[in-house]
Amino acid sequence: MDLRTVKTLKLIRNTYIDLCRETSPLSIKVTDLSSRALINKTTFYRHYKDISELADRVEQEIFDDFWGTFAASQALLEDPESFLAELLSSAKNPNSDVSVVFKGKYDSFLGRLGVAVYSAYYDQNKSTAYNSKINFMVGGLLNALGGQFVSPEMSDEEFITIYSPFIKTLAKVDTEEVKKPKTTQNVRSHLSDKSFWNT
Repeated sequence: MDLRTVKTLKLIRNTYIDLCRETSPLSIKVTDLSSRALINKTTFYRHYKDISELADRVEQEIFDDFWGTFAASQALLEDPESFLAELLSSAKNPNSDVSVVFKGKYDSFLGRLGVAVYSAYYDQNKSTAYNSKINFMVGGLLNALGGQFVSPEMSDEEFITIYSPFIKTLAKVDTEEVKKPKTTQNVRSHLSDKSFWNT
């Protein structure tokens, strides 16, 4: 990718984020972005099919940055209080890029969060029951967070106090149940056993 293209993509991305700070991401049009960035709409369409494609890419980049620096990302089962406190604080901070680009689009944020959390805890060496429990937990957590983001009926502190015990209780159920790998018989040693040939 040549330097001019890199600069153009960066300009489009940064202009989109700037516009998100001023208005709802859902109301941004290609015309608005092109006018602010001082580029032709043709230039925009050379790189993106539409504003939705740009939004999706920016959201994924912002989410990846967020998740990459999310200190409590591995603490959901062991320390749900820390996980929820950091998550709510980061996602609802009005100055954070996460809060800006996902404004009014919490379903998009929660969808990416669900994939990240499930991926972090899914373990192919553990039982189907364990992974189903993780799936159930993630679904319930996303549903609860959706309400807390869109129309909260309690403070974040109350939310953490209420939901952390649920997560801890569910985390204790069969967490150590590990699916044992299938044992394969050592064919070579079996065939070298002389008693085998005498049967």
